[in-house]
Amino acid sequence: MPQRRLAGLTLAVAAVAALAACEIKIDPSSVPAPFSQAPVPSASTGQPAYVCTTVYQILTSGAARLTGSVGGKSAKDHQATQATLADMATRISAEGTRTTDPSLRQAIGDIAAELTTASREPDPSSYVNGGFTDIAHKLDGRCD
Repeated sequence: MPQRRLAGLTLAVAAVAALAACEIKIDPSSVPAPFSQAPVPSASTGQPAYVCTTVYQILTSGAARLTGSVGGKSAKDHQATQATLADMATRISAEGTRTTDPSLRQAIGDIAAELTTASREPDPSSYVNGGFTDIAHKLDGRCD
Protein backbone atom coordinates (compact mmCIF):
# COMPACT_ATOMS: atom_id res chain seq x y z
CA MET A 1 0.00 0.00 0.00
CA PRO A 2 1.47 3.39 -0.89
CA GLN A 3 2.73 5.09 2.23
CA ARG A 4 0.97 8.41 1.61
CA ARG A 5 -2.44 6.74 1.34
CA LEU A 6 -1.90 4.79 4.54
CA ALA A 7 -0.62 7.89 6.31
CA GLY A 8 -3.59 9.96 5.13
CA LEU A 9 -6.09 7.33 6.18
CA THR A 10 -4.35 6.83 9.52
CA LEU A 11 -4.48 10.57 10.20
CA ALA A 12 -8.16 10.73 9.28
CA VAL A 13 -9.00 7.79 11.54
CA ALA A 14 -6.94 9.27 14.38
CA ALA A 15 -8.82 12.55 14.00
CA VAL A 16 -12.14 10.73 14.21
CA ALA A 17 -11.04 8.86 17.32
CA ALA A 18 -9.77 12.05 18.97
CA LEU A 19 -12.97 13.90 18.19
CA ALA A 20 -15.05 11.02 19.47
CA ALA A 21 -13.54 11.51 22.91
CA CYS A 22 -14.58 15.18 22.93
CA GLU A 23 -17.96 16.80 23.12
CA ILE A 24 -17.12 19.08 20.18
CA LYS A 25 -19.66 19.11 17.37
CA ILE A 26 -18.40 19.78 13.86
CA ASP A 27 -20.57 20.25 10.82
CA PRO A 28 -19.37 17.51 8.43
CA SER A 29 -19.89 19.75 5.42
CA SER A 30 -17.37 22.23 6.84
CA VAL A 31 -14.59 19.62 6.99
CA PRO A 32 -12.83 19.18 3.64
CA ALA A 33 -12.15 15.63 2.56
CA PRO A 34 -8.50 14.91 3.40
CA PHE A 35 -8.02 12.90 0.22
CA SER A 36 -8.88 14.92 -2.85
CA GLN A 37 -7.11 13.04 -5.62
CA ALA A 38 -9.86 11.59 -7.76
CA PRO A 39 -9.03 8.52 -9.81
CA VAL A 40 -9.10 9.14 -13.53
CA PRO A 41 -11.28 6.66 -15.40
CA SER A 42 -9.42 5.00 -18.23
CA ALA A 43 -9.40 1.81 -20.24
CA SER A 44 -7.81 0.10 -17.22
CA THR A 45 -10.50 0.99 -14.66
CA GLY A 46 -10.84 -2.67 -13.68
CA GLN A 47 -7.24 -2.89 -12.55
CA PRO A 48 -6.42 -3.04 -8.85
CA ALA A 49 -4.60 0.32 -8.67
CA TYR A 50 -7.73 2.17 -9.75
CA VAL A 51 -10.00 0.16 -7.47
CA CYS A 52 -7.64 0.58 -4.51
CA THR A 53 -7.51 4.34 -4.97
CA THR A 54 -11.29 4.52 -4.96
CA VAL A 55 -11.61 2.29 -1.88
CA TYR A 56 -9.06 4.42 -0.02
CA GLN A 57 -11.00 7.52 -1.03
CA ILE A 58 -14.27 6.07 0.25
CA LEU A 59 -12.67 5.16 3.59
CA THR A 60 -10.99 8.53 3.97
CA SER A 61 -14.00 10.64 3.03
CA GLY A 62 -16.16 8.40 5.23
CA ALA A 63 -13.82 9.00 8.17
CA ALA A 64 -14.17 12.74 7.59
CA ARG A 65 -17.99 12.45 7.52
CA LEU A 66 -17.95 10.44 10.74
CA THR A 67 -16.41 13.35 12.63
CA GLY A 68 -19.83 14.96 12.80
CA SER A 69 -21.56 12.08 14.56
CA VAL A 70 -19.07 9.79 16.31
CA GLY A 71 -19.02 10.30 20.04
CA GLY A 72 -22.45 11.88 20.10
CA LYS A 73 -24.85 10.40 22.57
CA SER A 74 -28.13 11.13 20.82
CA ALA A 75 -30.10 8.70 18.67
CA LYS A 76 -29.59 11.08 15.76
CA ASP A 77 -25.80 10.79 16.12
CA HIS A 78 -25.99 6.99 16.21
CA GLN A 79 -28.24 6.97 13.14
CA ALA A 80 -25.89 9.30 11.26
CA THR A 81 -22.91 7.09 12.12
CA GLN A 82 -24.82 3.97 11.06
CA ALA A 83 -25.89 5.61 7.81
CA THR A 84 -22.33 6.70 7.00
CA LEU A 85 -20.95 3.22 7.64
CA ALA A 86 -23.73 1.63 5.53
CA ASP A 87 -23.08 4.07 2.68
CA MET A 88 -19.36 3.32 2.80
CA ALA A 89 -20.10 -0.43 2.71
CA THR A 90 -22.38 -0.06 -0.31
CA ARG A 91 -19.90 2.04 -2.24
CA ILE A 92 -16.94 -0.20 -1.40
CA SER A 93 -18.90 -3.31 -2.33
CA ALA A 94 -19.64 -1.78 -5.74
CA GLU A 95 -15.91 -1.18 -6.25
CA GLY A 96 -15.18 -4.83 -5.52
CA THR A 97 -17.13 -5.86 -8.58
CA ARG A 98 -14.81 -3.79 -10.78
CA THR A 99 -11.63 -5.69 -10.10
CA THR A 100 -10.45 -8.81 -11.88
CA ASP A 101 -8.12 -9.78 -9.02
CA PRO A 102 -9.80 -12.45 -6.84
CA SER A 103 -7.65 -11.68 -3.78
CA LEU A 104 -8.44 -7.99 -3.98
CA ARG A 105 -12.13 -8.71 -4.58
CA GLN A 106 -12.17 -10.86 -1.41
CA ALA A 107 -10.42 -8.17 0.67
CA ILE A 108 -12.85 -5.51 -0.55
CA GLY A 109 -15.76 -7.83 0.21
CA ASP A 110 -14.41 -8.35 3.73
CA ILE A 111 -14.17 -4.59 4.25
CA ALA A 112 -17.71 -4.04 2.99
CA ALA A 113 -19.05 -6.85 5.20
CA GLU A 114 -17.30 -5.43 8.26
CA LEU A 115 -18.72 -1.96 7.60
CA THR A 116 -22.19 -3.42 7.05
CA THR A 117 -22.03 -5.29 10.36
CA ALA A 118 -20.81 -2.16 12.14
CA SER A 119 -23.62 -0.10 10.63
CA ARG A 120 -26.12 -2.41 12.33
CA GLU A 121 -24.55 -2.23 15.79
CA PRO A 122 -26.50 -0.35 18.49
CA ASP A 123 -23.36 1.68 19.28
CA PRO A 124 -21.43 2.07 16.02
CA SER A 125 -19.04 4.54 17.67
CA SER A 126 -17.33 1.65 19.46
CA TYR A 127 -16.49 0.11 16.08
CA VAL A 128 -15.26 3.42 14.67
CA ASN A 129 -12.94 3.83 17.65
CA GLY A 130 -11.81 0.20 17.38
CA GLY A 131 -11.88 -1.94 14.24
CA PHE A 132 -12.30 0.94 11.82
CA THR A 133 -8.83 2.22 12.61
CA ASP A 134 -7.27 -0.87 10.99
CA ILE A 135 -9.74 -1.61 8.21
CA ALA A 136 -7.52 -0.36 5.36
CA HIS A 137 -4.87 -2.91 6.32
CA LYS A 138 -7.06 -5.58 4.74
CA LEU A 139 -5.77 -4.22 1.41
CA ASP A 140 -2.10 -4.66 2.40
CA GLY A 141 -0.19 -6.58 -0.23
CA ARG A 142 -3.05 -6.41 -2.71
CA CYS A 143 -2.71 -2.82 -3.90
CA ASP A 144 0.32 -1.53 -5.75
